[in-house]
Amino acid sequence: MRKRDRGRGRAPRRSFVEGAVFGPDVPGGARQATADELASMRERARQYRDGHQAALERARSRWQRQALTCARELLDRGTTVLSIDAGTVRGHLVRFWHGDSVLELTSSSRDGVSHGSSMTRLCRHRRTSVDVIATYLIHQVAQIESRPEAS
Repeated sequence: MRKRDRGRGRAPRRSFVEGAVFGPDVPGGARQATADELASMRERARQYRDGHQAALERARSRWQRQALTCARELLDRGTTVLSIDAGTVRGHLVRFWHGDSVLELTSSSRDGVSHGSSMTRLCRHRRTSVDVIATYLIHQVAQIESRPEAS
């Protein structure tokens, strides 16, 4: 006897290739994307990647020096605030007794609206440099500055 999809009484579904379309007007809730829909998805993804890369370059050229200063402050004191034109990035470095650390970054716009946070494990086996932490800060800055309301 062949085991069915976790006892639900139906055969397992074939997964989608490259992309799928979801929604209430799609029979079964989802279907394989057509060639035109896949092309549209690829184009949107390319535009997003290009826009994100441009935002990173702008943030790096404008804020790299301040990000390096804040990264040094994080390593020395465990906390920092990077103030930029569009908002702030707050950083907190939590060190654990076994040597690992967690870098927590939260960003908000000038009007106090939160734009998210990230938590990153920094492994004790690899020396965490100021440049690595500055890169994380620059990524948060790029996210704030690429928001439509930041313009």
